[in-house]
Amino acid sequence: MTKYSSFSCSVLSYTRLGGLSFYAARLGWGINNVRSFEVVLGDGRIVTASRESEPNLFRALRGGGSNLGIITAFELETYPYSGMWGGRTLIESQHARQAIEAYGGFVQQLKPELDPKGHTIIIFTNDEGPLQIIQYLVYTEPVADLLMFDGLRQVPTVESSLGMTDYLTLAGDIADLQHGDGDRANVATLTLKLDLELLNFAFDVYVEEASPIAPRIRGTMEFHALPRTFSPADNVYGLDNTEGPLISFLLIFSTSLEKHNAELIATQQRIIGRVKDEAERRSLYHPFLFSNYAGEWQDVIGSYGEQNLKFLSQVAEAYDPEQVFQQLQSGSFKVSGHSREKKL
Repeated sequence: MTKYSSFSCSVLSYTRLGGLSFYAARLGWGINNVRSFEVVLGDGRIVTASRESEPNLFRALRGGGSNLGIITAFELETYPYSGMWGGRTLIESQHARQAIEAYGGFVQQLKPELDPKGHTIIIFTNDEGPLQIIQYLVYTEPVADLLMFDGLRQVPTVESSLGMTDYLTLAGDIADLQHGDGDRANVATLTLKLDLELLNFAFDVYVEEASPIAPRIRGTMEFHALPRTFSPADNVYGLDNTEGPLISFLLIFSTSLEKHNAELIATQQRIIGRVKDEAERRSLYHPFLFSNYAGEWQDVIGSYGEQNLKFLSQVAEAYDPEQVFQQLQSGSFKVSGHSREKKL
């Protein structure tokens, strides 16, 4: 029996928003691997959106969030699957610079025309006390010890789970890092052009801002390489003309007490602001915001660019003229909300 990759399953929780996976360099955004959506519109009609049927709605749903309808079913691409190699390593903070350099070198070499089956994530966390670095290495075929990982594997580690594995094990491992049931958590993000000096600057800002509050607010900073968009019709992200790798700079902060909420968000906003200012100064800032990682105070829809914002507004007007999903459904990142802000 042919096995199929659980990448397809990972799309389920990311439909309409994005979808990053270990297959990102190889297969792109999760939403770009959706063949069709069954959608309930604001007037109660049920339509199927695909490249052949309702193509404008189909494209708008790839990044349009909760602006257009309720998705009740969808058809996904599937891919042959025979296992994976990978795992995570634990690195002490004194090796942070080496880990960042190895991360940047690995991402730089990920090109579709070469071998796009490798993936890595680097995580800096104060979640369990002193700063630790967690590094994920993944190859989406059951092939061990490839040369492409040599730079990453040369970073000294205190713990390693590298070996033959499967997608669900790796995904579950990452999910376990984001524990804290009952905690009050918030995320925020930026998109940066790949540059080692800028990544080191972001690390320094994170340490400076997050370490003093660690006893009451747990902080995590992550770098995720964003997939390239090969066709403007794939989604509404506006990333089709991007040159060179882009990095999603992600902050995840959490606390167990409501009284720390304001401090948590203020710290995130301060880190985001400082890193953004430095990226702009170096001409390394990209306006795109990945909605899965964005804070409610961030302008995700506006980050797609004027052309895509206009397109989303037109599709929302065509399929939801009464603004059922703009006015009656709660949630951030609304087309109408952005439009009102622009008029003020």
